[in-house]
Amino acid sequence: DSPSPKFNKSGVSGKGKNITTKHDAVICGRRNASKIMDFGPEFHSGDGEGIDMKLSNKVYNRLKMHSLSETKRSQRLHEKKEFSTSEHVLDPRTKLLLYKMVNNETLESVGGSISSGKESVIYHAYGGSKEGVLLSHECAIKIYKTTLNEFKNRGAYVDGDHRFSRDEFKKNNPRKVIRIWGEKETANLNRMKKFGIPCPAVQVLNKHVLVMSFIGKDQIPAPKLKNAHLSVEDLEDAYEQVVKIMDTMQNKCALVHGDLSEYNLLWFEDKVWVIDVSQSVELTHPKAMEFLFRDCYNVCKFFKKAGVHNVKEPEQLFNQITGLNIKGKGAEFAAQVQRYDKERSAELLAHQITMKEYAFDYYFEKSQQDRLLEEQEEEGEDLGEVLEERNDPFEYFYEKSLQDKADRGEEAENSSENEEDDDDEVIEEELKNADERTMDRIKLG
Repeated sequence: DSPSPKFNKSGVSGKGKNITTKHDAVICGRRNASKIMDFGPEFHSGDGEGIDMKLSNKVYNRLKMHSLSETKRSQRLHEKKEFSTSEHVLDPRTKLLLYKMVNNETLESVGGSISSGKESVIYHAYGGSKEGVLLSHECAIKIYKTTLNEFKNRGAYVDGDHRFSRDEFKKNNPRKVIRIWGEKETANLNRMKKFGIPCPAVQVLNKHVLVMSFIGKDQIPAPKLKNAHLSVEDLEDAYEQVVKIMDTMQNKCALVHGDLSEYNLLWFEDKVWVIDVSQSVELTHPKAMEFLFRDCYNVCKFFKKAGVHNVKEPEQLFNQITGLNIKGKGAEFAAQVQRYDKERSAELLAHQITMKEYAFDYYFEKSQQDRLLEEQEEEGEDLGEVLEERNDPFEYFYEKSLQDKADRGEEAENSSENEEDDDDEVIEEELKNADERTMDRIKLG
């Protein structure tokens, strides 16, 4: 209640016996107690003045340093949450992408989270339309996480894939990495859909946000094979379907899933649906056979444990799908598969098989698009009406993106016209000398 004395320039107050200096313990203690109430809001000091609290300089300095360190720590945690798509948290850029999709009526609305994994979060949404093409009524939005701490071995699935640049993947910017990851899953899903494998249909891809058709009904997602309560007959049917899917991916799609298990297989309408193919690789990948054997092991292990009869051993299933005749069992078999991968990679390098052989994808789609435009001009049909009749709207957007890329790269193509002519002659000569198996692989795209 008594006010603090006023000190002169020398830091002294009073005269004679009543003299007091600014270093008085009581006065300093009360002043320090008043100062701690000016700390950050996370520092709960209470009313230091009301209870006549006195703090020594030593205690006050310790509390001040603690308050500063806690403030800095709180700011770091806030920035980490703000700029990473961890768990169900969306960073501002991702929120802006979703807002634009809803604003331009590509999506009617975005709902809650369906599931969360080590690399992405899945949300439910209702589809709208894009450029006059209707999307699926119910959609699943897959948002790839920008934090790579939980999935550090992504490079193993991109290295060796001719469709994606390894140099781009090596860059430290995580947003560029997950953009490649989204493009990889889009390409794999699109190829699987063409060969009739039950999988989500791609609707829209915008950077690291992938919109797909929803596997389920009325906002209820289809259960994973791990959680689906199936009878023995349904499990046997599911096993046959999975083996057929693996065979189709291997021999028609020229793909290996790479992470096939009961967690990436859904059961809906008495069918097995394949999801999460972002890590799937082509047969030309240096570790394709190793990944395939791991898939066979996971599938056989699950169905054996579930009580399905006549489940083949992983080694038998691997030989059946690939048409090889590798002997051995367990670790010995896995070692021979790895050795086969190395020999096959060396053979591909010896024959100088380059990614130019696989340009068939681009030129085939471009020729289809040119043919569609020519028909439109000849018959005078409305392109929008033609597109509305398509079952898969992604075909239109995929062809349109290819045309945009071709327009942007027109100048670059003109500058390197002479080099491409030489390359075309080399490719033409190689195609003449290629056997039927190589031709089939090229036609697969």
